[in-house]
Amino acid sequence: MSQIIEPEAGCKDSLTALSSVAGLDLEPQPLDSEEAQKFQKKLDETTLLLRELQEVQNERLSAKPPPNIICLLAPSAKELLLAEKVTGNLKELASRVSPGDLASLYGIRKAMGISLPAGLQEDGLIDLTTAAAESVGVCAGGQEEVPVI
Repeated sequence: MSQIIEPEAGCKDSLTALSSVAGLDLEPQPLDSEEAQKFQKKLDETTLLLRELQEVQNERLSAKPPPNIICLLAPSAKELLLAEKVTGNLKELASRVSPGDLASLYGIRKAMGISLPAGLQEDGLIDLTTAAAESVGVCAGGQEEVPVI
């Protein structure tokens, strides 16, 4: 399974158009390290597994439904195995990167139930990843200094 999955033609054209309009360099960069190549190989394997899982699920779900809704077809052993492999691959890939690479800091905090102090929420979202956020800030009331969270 050493093939690299190329984006579909429509996706690649959209990506090129987006990068030219936005002035961004969104073309895939060559893999420099052995670790990056292993990561890409795992991503490619997961892509193939997802496509196979989609085919198996489409096959099961496109079958004529039974007359009794209680007797719906359960996932097949192959479908469960594919889903387990996909889950394992995604778990392994996610363990290699920081949480901020997978989701925004705001999204992570929201999922954890962590909210910003009331004075900071009125100002809108704050990019907490910048160097300025490491310094001490002043609350909206301007009464005391607190570290920016």
